[in-house]
Amino acid sequence: MTLKGFKNLLAVMLTGDNIVPSDNDLLVAAIDYSLKIVADASEPLVLMTLDHSVPIIRLGLGDYAIRRYELPEDDLDELDIDEDLVPVVARLVASLVSKEKGAIHSAIANKLMIDHNAKVYDIVSQMSSEEELVDGVVVNSDCIDGLDTEFKDCTTQSTEFAG
Repeated sequence: MTLKGFKNLLAVMLTGDNIVPSDNDLLVAAIDYSLKIVADASEPLVLMTLDHSVPIIRLGLGDYAIRRYELPEDDLDELDIDEDLVPVVARLVASLVSKEKGAIHSAIANKLMIDHNAKVYDIVSQMSSEEELVDGVVVNSDCIDGLDTEFKDCTTQSTEFAG
């Protein structure tokens, strides 16, 4: 979503309460603050990287890190976050700007983050198979987890190479 689209979404969320800040620098500061919260509390797929030479916010799933997001500079710039998390950022910004409904916006943002994280964890768990290829050896996932390894042959040689 572009910054212009984000401003329109925020205006809808603030209808009957307050208006979107007209000072772009003030709005971008609120977006920066909100993106930091989202990057810390959720699993933003767009920000996941294996490149540890870029600015990192925190470690993510597996070998991934959560990189620092880019801030929008003008109305045509895209927000550097998953589309699913744009409403979370908008709710957090609305919670900062709102006169009367800040707690409501914050609570909705938290629920949306929990829902997003559940989807991500679901995807990751579905990607895990019963057997995993580790260094050219097929390893039963029960053996990786250390379950019942005492009575099982946990490895078999694979004809495939890890790529």
